[in-house]
Amino acid sequence: MPKISNLNAGELKNLISEAEKLLRQRGKLDVVIRDIEKVLARHKLKKAEIAEVLKLMQESGGPRRAAGAAPNKRSQVASKYKNPASNDKWTGRGRAPRWVAAILSEQGLTIEAFKADPRFKI
Repeated sequence: MPKISNLNAGELKNLISEAEKLLRQRGKLDVVIRDIEKVLARHKLKKAEIAEVLKLMQESGGPRRAAGAAPNKRSQVASKYKNPASNDKWTGRGRAPRWVAAILSEQGLTIEAFKADPRFKI
């Protein structure tokens, strides 16, 4: 590393920027290390056992979900209702789309009547 006194203003600013970045990263790592040490103490594990825990996590594809927990991805739901005037479809879940609201107001239907009407079912 060159002597600091030999660096120009731009090089000094870059050095300061890099040093600040490293300090932020080390600060984050210090927080993580403290958290890991708390977890190790709570589970009465030794620091040497952390490598074994990490190896098991890597082999299993990461942390496990609790039994019965929903997967991260949402599955697609088949549409149940269609607009007879267009190709618009609706699953029947969540907020009704505008075309459903238009049909309800035009025909004086309730949402329950709409869902029961065979003209709108797929």
